[in-house]
Amino acid sequence: MTVLITLTSAGADAGPFDLYSDTDGYLTPFATGILKATLLSGYTSSAVPDGTTSIRIVSTGTCTNFIYVSVEGTTTTTTSTSSTTTTTTTTIAPIMAYWYANKIPGCPNNAVYTVSKNSVVVASGVLGAGASGSFVIVEGDIVEITNTSAANGVGCDEANANIFRNTNPTAVATDTQTGYGVTATATWTVTAATTIVELYAGPVTA
Repeated sequence: MTVLITLTSAGADAGPFDLYSDTDGYLTPFATGILKATLLSGYTSSAVPDGTTSIRIVSTGTCTNFIYVSVEGTTTTTTSTSSTTTTTTTTIAPIMAYWYANKIPGCPNNAVYTVSKNSVVVASGVLGAGASGSFVIVEGDIVEITNTSAANGVGCDEANANIFRNTNPTAVATDTQTGYGVTATATWTVTAATTIVELYAGPVTA
């Protein structure tokens, strides 16, 4: 798809820029080395992956900050020889998602967890005390956390997965499974007015 991408302002040390799409979780740039002056005047790219709803603009020089712009609307003009798609972009604030993998005290360390954004795994491993991390999300992203219980151990036959929004003590997604080697899964789509998301595998701790 063809998208017009425009920066409204940029710092003196910003640029050049790499551009990423939310279609692959912002993993692989679809354009690299784009000059600041080009983005300020409006950069048209036909390499934007189909289905993109959010673009991450990352400065790769002295300044390494980044922002997100959303692909808000699409209009198509068709003539007898060609079709042109034009989109507008608006800067949106990124949201931080924090994940925690908390071991059940006294249980063998053979339970596992995964953390995903838009079906792309961003973290996984053996459940252990203190395992944690973070990643950036935007409205409309789908976040997921899973917990597979231990294969053995007295009192360790339970898997828990929970997602919380804006420090509200009531989970927006929760799942508990009982048994050895069973998997609990919590999945949630990021909504408007979200400022922070917390994902827990295993017991929820403060």
